[in-house]
Amino acid sequence: NHLMVESLLQQKGWVKGWETLLTSAGNLVTISSRSFGVADKIKSGLGVAGPVIDNYANLLLNDPHLSFTYFPRSAVSPTYVAILKKSPHADAARRFIHYLLSPKGQRILADANTGKYPVTPLAADNPRATQQQLLMNQPPL
Repeated sequence: NHLMVESLLQQKGWVKGWETLLTSAGNLVTISSRSFGVADKIKSGLGVAGPVIDNYANLLLNDPHLSFTYFPRSAVSPTYVAILKKSPHADAARRFIHYLLSPKGQRILADANTGKYPVTPLAADNPRATQQQLLMNQPPL
C-alpha cells in the first residue's frame, strides 16, 4: 500500500528507494488491486513474498508456512476512528470511541477475527499475546 512505498522512499531516499521498488518489481508475479488480496495470493502459492498490511497477514499466521516481518523502522498504522466536525451525533460517536478504548472494547477487538491487535498489551494467557509480542518486537531485516 502507499504507506509502505512512502516509508521505503523516506528511509532510502528518492533515488535509492525507487531503485529498490523497480528492482523488486522485476520479480512480480501479479499485482493486486486490493491490499487484502496480497496475503491470500501468498498463501495460495501465487507468490513467495509481498507487501501486505499487518492485520491482513495476521489472519493467516496460524499457517506454519507463512511469516510476517515489518519493514525496518516501520510506522505503526493503526485503525483510525474519528468524529466528524459537524456530526449530528457527536456525543454518541464520542461514547463509541471511549468504548473502543476501554478495557472491554479492547478485549472485543482482541478476540475479533479482524487480525487487529488492541492498543494495550494482551494478557499473557491470551492465545494471541505471543503473536502480538512477536509482531511488536520484530528485529530489522
